[in-house]
Amino acid sequence: MSLHFSLISSGDLWWFHTKGDPSIFELINETPQIHQNYADLIYRDQKILKRIRPQKRVDPYRKYFRSQALREFRGSIKLEEIGLLAPKPFGYGINLTPLGCYESVLLMEYIPNIGTLREVFREEPDPSVREILLKKLGRDLQRMVEARIYHKDAHLGNILVTPEHDLVWIDNDLSTLKNDNDLKRLFKKFLATPLLSNIEKNHLQNNC
Repeated sequence: MSLHFSLISSGDLWWFHTKGDPSIFELINETPQIHQNYADLIYRDQKILKRIRPQKRVDPYRKYFRSQALREFRGSIKLEEIGLLAPKPFGYGINLTPLGCYESVLLMEYIPNIGTLREVFREEPDPSVREILLKKLGRDLQRMVEARIYHKDAHLGNILVTPEHDLVWIDNDLSTLKNDNDLKRLFKKFLATPLLSNIEKNHLQNNC
């Protein structure tokens, strides 16, 4: 582990936690290839740098001890510990400038994929492939429940599908699964999606 303070091109002062990988210092100033609502993504050399913007009013203050990048860094490690697939995290950084454009950054592994589970379910007509994916989704959710893990943003768009039809969880901001209400929220978006038939939703529930 190494800790660094650094000024980037915007003039913001950053604090970095790395595992000896210097890529985070190189990528942070590059032009993003993908823009999302709350983040910009930069791809290079099988790695992704996720530049995260503040999402809530509290973010400019809590980033110093519990930034989004730190939560996802720890979340991906936790999911791997219980047997789920997640991008390997290599490091993260925190913007020390109070009102900086970005709250934090996360450097992680790029995993080749054919799209999100939402995209695959929208386009995949083969019932045998859909059944395989549903079984794997049910298995992953069951492992979360057994480990008392609550994924705060669990939905089909936050799960990548590899060419081998394995599932990779992303945006891994986790908390403790405390009660039945948390359990219902964990499953809510999966059971509400119109991309799954009622039979498939019942199959998913039965596999959990």
